[in-house]
Amino acid sequence: MIAYHNDPKLKADMIAQMQAHVDAEELIKGRYWEHGKGCAVGCLIHGSDHTKLAHKMNIPVQICYILDDLFEHLPNGESKSLPLRFLNAINVGADLSRVYHAFVHYLLADPVDGTLAIPDLDPEIVKHTKTIADLLLIEAKGGELTPDQIIAGGEAARAAWAAWAAWAAWHAWAAWAARDAWHAWAARAAWHERDAWHERDKLCIKQAN
Repeated sequence: MIAYHNDPKLKADMIAQMQAHVDAEELIKGRYWEHGKGCAVGCLIHGSDHTKLAHKMNIPVQICYILDDLFEHLPNGESKSLPLRFLNAINVGADLSRVYHAFVHYLLADPVDGTLAIPDLDPEIVKHTKTIADLLLIEAKGGELTPDQIIAGGEAARAAWAAWAAWAAWHAWAAWAARDAWHAWAARAAWHERDAWHERDKLCIKQAN
């Protein structure tokens, strides 16, 4: 996955497009794209499809969602400058395929801002969140997880979510990061479990014949 499709002109054009919207005061919060105005995502694709922006820039779609969320929640002054800083920060030809894993690992495990830094966190949440954070770190460093690791992460995600609901705590960014990571792991595990069952079914059919 090569950012901007390795095309410096694409990056320059996108920066110019966003700068024009900023100069015309068409960059606004609260809507994707209406009547020539929109948010960070909307002003780049004149629409609301994060996947379209990801394809246009050739970056992971999760990064587009992070841009969207940060833009909407930062103070107005920082929000206004964020899209241009975002576009400029991504180097032409960069591989951002591991950025999301590193970002979520930070939100879960950072000793100051992460979920694990919440005081008096339920031990069950700590245990299962550490499992997920450790697996994310493997991916952030370029490693590949085995199907068994993904399923184990899914089991930890479901257990962590149940423990979190029981604990009934809230911690803004860390809580949302944990929720998204747990849900993502549960989804990944479900797909691998489905594939595993399909393989077992095919083996049973083969043996029966």
